[in-house]
Amino acid sequence: MAKAPSTKKAVSKKAVRKKAVAKKAVSKKAVAKKAVTRKAPAKRAPSKKAISKSKTLNYQVRYQKIAEAAYLISEQQGFVPGNEMDNWLIAEKEIDTWIKKDKIKLVE
Repeated sequence: MAKAPSTKKAVSKKAVRKKAVAKKAVSKKAVAKKAVTRKAPAKRAPSKKAISKSKTLNYQVRYQKIAEAAYLISEQQGFVPGNEMDNWLIAEKEIDTWIKKDKIKLVE
């Protein structure tokens, strides 16, 4: 028995190249924003009570401010023992000067 001739043609393998697809530039449309108009609040002169309240300080807050200032002074000196009273007096003088300069009233 003889072999019958093959009907298939020899196909050479070619490298298949993918074509780069050109991308279209997509432009985004700017969305128009509506202008929002707001009414300005009516301007009122601050009341005398509001001014006096903002310029007051009670003695407890003064004491806390002096304590914080004395701590910061002590920290700058490296917490050297024996200077606590001096640091407190310096801090008290600084806070009292600040109160006097800003015309703050002390209240109980």
